[in-house]
Amino acid sequence: METLVITLAQEREKLRWTASGGGLMMLFCLLSAYHHKSFLHLLPVFPTVTYLGYQVHYCYGNKLSLIEEMSAKLHQEYPNNLALPPVNIQEMGQGISSQKFADLKKLEDNIIEGEIVLKNLQLAQEQALKIAESRERFTWEFAGVATMVCILLVAGSISKRKDFAIPIAPLIMGLGYRYEYAFGTSIETIVGSAEALLNTNDEKLRIVGGPLTLKEVDAYRVKYF
Repeated sequence: METLVITLAQEREKLRWTASGGGLMMLFCLLSAYHHKSFLHLLPVFPTVTYLGYQVHYCYGNKLSLIEEMSAKLHQEYPNNLALPPVNIQEMGQGISSQKFADLKKLEDNIIEGEIVLKNLQLAQEQALKIAESRERFTWEFAGVATMVCILLVAGSISKRKDFAIPIAPLIMGLGYRYEYAFGTSIETIVGSAEALLNTNDEKLRIVGGPLTLKEVDAYRVKYF
């Protein structure tokens, strides 16, 4: 059905240009015949009118239904000449050689490997971007913490109060953690802990509601689509 609709739309678009060209040609033929007083110049008009009439009938008339009726009639009159022998699934499978199957299997493996490599590259790029952002952010964090420590020390010295030094400890610890994450081995430690956690099948990693099944996906599709 879709192929027939596309064909009909193409023929209608073609008719627009053909009718314009055919109309101009017939006009020139009429003027030439009138100027030269010769009916021979009208000869191209007849096949042009015939062709345009056929195209109009095909595009906007019942030509398609007539063609379908004729094809059905021919199929009934000559069933043996027009019908191809049926092909079963076994014969279709025999048409695919073992080498072809191996090539398809290899192509599928290559596609899967390519997707895995692409995913790994994406994860590596995301991790590299995260580390670069943390290093860039560390310079501003260091400047902010250093300024805050200086202000606290000066305020404690002026006011003779030692409790101003209390916030310095968590600030230094937080800055140390940020430095270890940006420039140290904190990332390697996190990756190692994550791999160990995956290998232990910890209950905390269980998906809420359990893993998705095809039955649940089909039920969701029926409900919302």
